[in-house]
Amino acid sequence: MEAAKTDALLSYETVHQSGAVNVELSRYQRLISKFQEAEYNVFFSLNLLNIVQNAVFTLSTLLLCYLDVYQISIDLQDVAMFVTLLTYIAQLQAPLNFFGSFYTQVQNNLVDAERMLELFKEMPTVTDRKDAVELETCNGRISFRDVSFAYNEGQRKALRNVSFEVEPGTSTAIVGESGSGKSTILKLLFRFYDVDDGRIEIDGKDLRDLRLESLRNHIGVVPQEYVPLKRSCPLPS
Repeated sequence: MEAAKTDALLSYETVHQSGAVNVELSRYQRLISKFQEAEYNVFFSLNLLNIVQNAVFTLSTLLLCYLDVYQISIDLQDVAMFVTLLTYIAQLQAPLNFFGSFYTQVQNNLVDAERMLELFKEMPTVTDRKDAVELETCNGRISFRDVSFAYNEGQRKALRNVSFEVEPGTSTAIVGESGSGKSTILKLLFRFYDVDDGRIEIDGKDLRDLRLESLRNHIGVVPQEYVPLKRSCPLPS
């Protein structure tokens, strides 16, 4: 339910442009109904458990009182023991009632833990090689040599046999229509993905032979959308 709401709000332009407002509302209402039904079942089972527990304690207390009163009347037990038994039952009731609400909390936490463990199973697709080296210094000579790349196997390649060089101290503009691979070039340069064919070099070194952190430390990006950063201290005047 939360995922559907977040997707619709973040993609509000696409939703309105596609005339899918009613579709998203119907989808969200359907998910809310399912959530309310599941929540009702949880609360019903929890309250039923509490009712059963209270009924068992009430009946056991009545039975204890009846038996103790009978034993006291025939001098088989004294009043002090009767009070002690009632005190034990009163102290036992609160912890057992707690298990009813605690069980619901455990269930919710297990769901969150399961999702977290699924994230731990996700392995990065791009990692450092065992023999990867640090990029200590960088002059800035970038070379793309017959680079081909597709985001998913079997799909159309975003780049096909792309070759160019950027000399240090120069500016290079990459111009093309939407989907021609401009952003893909930057992603490959950052090594968010590895190329399918060819190679990318910086100062003659293959990116795959360099440590990721040291590579990215030498690259600066000015994004198209401005994102303000919070600073812990003011900039000098």
